[in-house]
Amino acid sequence: MSLSQDVINRQLFADKCVANRHLLSTVLSTHPMVCSDMKTYNSVINYIDIDTIDYKFLLVGHNDGFIDINEITDQNIGDCDNVIHKKVDAYINRCQWFPADTGMFATTSGESVTVIDTNAMKRVDRFQFDNLKVYWSDWSPNTNTLIAVGCSASTIRLIDIRSGSSLQQITCCSKTGSVNHHMTRVLWSPLDSDCLIAGDSSGYLHIYDIRRPNKAVTVVGCDNVSYEPITCLQFTKNNMSLLTTKGRSNKLNLWHLMHCQLLPSDINFDCPLVRSKQSKQIVSFIKCQIFATDDYVFTPSEHKLLGNDVISYDITNGMIVHELNTTREGSFNTLGPNCVTGLDIGSLVLFSGGSKRLCVWTPNSESEDDIKRDKYYTDRWSDSE
Repeated sequence: MSLSQDVINRQLFADKCVANRHLLSTVLSTHPMVCSDMKTYNSVINYIDIDTIDYKFLLVGHNDGFIDINEITDQNIGDCDNVIHKKVDAYINRCQWFPADTGMFATTSGESVTVIDTNAMKRVDRFQFDNLKVYWSDWSPNTNTLIAVGCSASTIRLIDIRSGSSLQQITCCSKTGSVNHHMTRVLWSPLDSDCLIAGDSSGYLHIYDIRRPNKAVTVVGCDNVSYEPITCLQFTKNNMSLLTTKGRSNKLNLWHLMHCQLLPSDINFDCPLVRSKQSKQIVSFIKCQIFATDDYVFTPSEHKLLGNDVISYDITNGMIVHELNTTREGSFNTLGPNCVTGLDIGSLVLFSGGSKRLCVWTPNSESEDDIKRDKYYTDRWSDSE
């Protein structure tokens, strides 16, 4: 091994040590502008989206149809100012910014997909699909006018916001022969504008080339013992691998995507989550939003004994690294978190949402010993020595 490569490896190790220490010191922020208490709204946060242009605006969707738009005034600590709080639908399952800017956003309910003008906070268009239920939608990051919609009756619809019409219908076969077969999640590939990934109510993943939608390129199962639905699809930060969650336990799996083909990884993620049996949610509507950095995966968790957590996993081996407990921290998230997302541009900031409260998690301020230790690693393993 060359000296330069040895220095690089040592520096990578030092960076991982610092990242681990920062993660283990992560706590619920107590800044009054950060923790937006929603007790008076009596609502549940179902989804959180951050714009991918400037990472300045937080879009928060509630189960009672309200939308919050928060301006992130300090990206290092997640400090937010609420800009808009307005009811836009009867129910919101997912909300998503327009990929090119924050001039529009889309909301998904059980019956429709609605596109809303941010400045006027008025509906631009609303898409309904006969008598089909709508489970999920995803805006194409490459073709900004296309939205994929996962529906009941084994159906995916592709809609074009320019024409205001449904361009295409994809019918997905049920591998189990179920008559109650639904497409619970859809996700566009960020690297291939023609590649669409769909998860179904039986726990299978379907990969489509939308130029040839008559048949899936590949269909794979996620440990199909219980045939529970796919509850989340999320790409890793490098966009080369796919993270999926499944069923009431939100069992986490990692897949490698190449040329519209999925290959399972050999990583076995621990699964501590046990959903409360008192939950009456339809399984296909179980909420789960996860967030991935280069080193970690963060998932919402509701454990009977441990309380309500955000669980962090090491993405390289599947081991649990840390648990952020909202119950012990005094949060009002009595139903547990549904969603977690974050900022990873400098310092790690996490946003989690559940019952009545948006929580922000930030590392503790570094002590003098931490600063000295970081400087020691930097000076000792830098290539300037």
